[in-house]
Amino acid sequence: MIKQGRVIRIFDDEKIAVNLGSKDGVARGTRIEIYAPEVEIEDPETGESLGAYRHLKAVARAADVADRFTVAGPYPRREEVAVPGPLTFLGRTPTRTKSVPGELPVNDMEAAPLPGGNEIRVGDVVEIEFEEAPEVSSVEAQEAASEGG
Repeated sequence: MIKQGRVIRIFDDEKIAVNLGSKDGVARGTRIEIYAPEVEIEDPETGESLGAYRHLKAVARAADVADRFTVAGPYPRREEVAVPGPLTFLGRTPTRTKSVPGELPVNDMEAAPLPGGNEIRVGDVVEIEFEEAPEVSSVEAQEAASEGG
């Protein structure tokens, strides 16, 4: 099952907000895919539509989940760093990898930090794929039914 939502706020290149939350089945760590709007691909000779292309801009991970929205950030990336000290082998400095914060390719003009091409923009579609339908408590089901949804 796939849930679709939208990017609703860009804080900076490490935090965005999307309009899907725990009521939609999102939990901390949920993978969120961010897509550019679909582009129709046409045959230049015949003008025939060959289908739509969806470009995956970025993948984010849910960090802070509220009922109706989620603040998400990039997955950390691995970076190779030199190991300080006298250890060398055949003139090579030993290295190790460490996890460093990632960045999302956001449009800086749309960033609205908290007080104090591939760019993610407000309104971009986000998708979350669940292996099974998210569980909804009986209280939430009753609320949804009373709201007409």
